[in-house]
Amino acid sequence: MVSKTDYYELLGVGQDATNDDIKSAYRKQALVWHPDKNPDRAEEAHEMFKALHEAYTVLSDSQERAWYDSHKEEILTGKKGEGLDLWPYFSTSAYPEGMSDSPEGFFGVYSELFEKISVQENSEAKDKSKVVNRPRFGDSNSDLEEVKSFYNYWSHFVSTRSFAWADVYNPNEAPNRRVRRIIETENKKERSKQKKAFSDMVQALVDYLKKRDPRWITYQEQRVAEQARKAQEEEARKLEEAEKKKALMEQFRKEQAERYAKEYEQMLQEQEELSEESEDDQVFECELCKKVFNNEKQLKNHENSKKHKLKLKEVLKEVQLPEEVPQIPKNNKKAKKNKQVPEETKEPKHPTQHSSDEELEDIEDDHVLNFFNKKKTHEPQLSTEVTETPKPSKPKKKKEETKEPKVGKAKLKREKKKAAESQWKCRICGQNFDTRNKMFTHLKETGHEKAR
Repeated sequence: MVSKTDYYELLGVGQDATNDDIKSAYRKQALVWHPDKNPDRAEEAHEMFKALHEAYTVLSDSQERAWYDSHKEEILTGKKGEGLDLWPYFSTSAYPEGMSDSPEGFFGVYSELFEKISVQENSEAKDKSKVVNRPRFGDSNSDLEEVKSFYNYWSHFVSTRSFAWADVYNPNEAPNRRVRRIIETENKKERSKQKKAFSDMVQALVDYLKKRDPRWITYQEQRVAEQARKAQEEEARKLEEAEKKKALMEQFRKEQAERYAKEYEQMLQEQEELSEESEDDQVFECELCKKVFNNEKQLKNHENSKKHKLKLKEVLKEVQLPEEVPQIPKNNKKAKKNKQVPEETKEPKHPTQHSSDEELEDIEDDHVLNFFNKKKTHEPQLSTEVTETPKPSKPKKKKEETKEPKVGKAKLKREKKKAAESQWKCRICGQNFDTRNKMFTHLKETGHEKAR
C-alpha cells in the first residue's frame, strides 16, 4: 500500500511549520496511533504509525523537505510518463516487510527497481558497445565494496535515453520548414527538461536510500571511526615529533652552551697568557738613573722621588746652553734681593732668548714637564732649538706696554709645525734626533753636554 497523503496534513501542521512544531506534532500523533494503544485495529495503527514516521523523517530533514515541497504535486497525483514512476518509492510503504531480502522487503524492492532502470536505459542502445553494466543494489549480505560501488555510480546518475515521449508537438503536422524547426526546438527543450528531471529523481532516491540502508549506515560509522582513529594517530605522531624536536632543540642548546662556555674559558686563558707574556716582555726602566723596576707603579714612585729629581736637575744643567739660563731683569731690585742668580749661570742674555712657556710647548716630555710645573721660576730650562745669533742692536727705550696683536690660526699652526720639526736637536752640531734618549746618548758620546 502506497500512501498518497500529504505529509503536512498527516502530521496536522501547516507548510510553514518549524522543526519544533513538526517534532511536537509527530509525538502527539505517535501516541495516538501507536500499535500498543490500538489492539483492536492493530494493522491500521501499524500502517499509520509507519506513515507518521516517514512524514517526520522527510520533513525534519531540510534537504528532503525542500525536495518534497518542490515535487509534492507530482508525488500526490502520481503523474508519470512513459518510463517508471519513482514517486511511490520515496516512502516506507514501498517495502512493507521492512529491512529484509524478500520481494516485499527493502533490499528486494529496490534491487528490482534499479535493475528495471538499468534495463530501460540500455533498451535504446542500438549498438552493443553502448550497453552499460551498472552496479547492482544487492542484498543485505553484499560486501562493503559492492555497496560503495553502487552508491558512487548512482549518486551521479545521468540518463542516456532520448525521452521522445516528452515531445509536445508532432513535426509531421508542420505546414512548412520554418514551423518544423520551431517544433523541433521546442520538443528538444522538453526532452532535456524531462531527462534532467528523471536523472535528478534517481539521484534523490539514492540519497533517500543512503539514510535508510543499514549497510551504508554501517559503512559511514566505520568510516567516521576510521577517520577519528587516523586523526588520533596523526595527532599522536605530531605530538611525538614535537617531543623529539623539543628534545633535539634542548640537546642542541645544551651543546651550544657548553661550546660557548668552553670557547669563553679558552679565550680568557689566552688573554691571561697574552697579558702575562706582555708583562714579562715589558721593561720598566728609568734611563736617567739606569734602574729597572718590576711594574709601572714602582717606576712612577721612583720618578716622584727626590733622588730622581736631583738627577734630572743635574742633567738639565749639563745640557743647557749659557744663553738659555733665565736672567733677572735689571730694573727689578726686589727680585735681586729675593733671589740671587748663581755665578755659574750669570751669562749675558741672548737677544733671541725664548720664553720658558714657549720652550715648554716645544719639549713634550713627562719628566721635564713635571719638573718645570713645580720649579718654573727657580730652575734652568732645556731648549732643543738652535737659533742664530743676530747682530746686537742698540737698546731702545722702554715703551709703554701695549696689547699684543692677535696671532692667526694659520700662523700658530706654522709655528707649531716648525717647533715640532726642530724637536730633540743638538744645539752644538745641529743634528736632529727622534727621541730624547738618543739625543742624551749623542751628547754624552760627543762631549757636547759640557759645551758652554
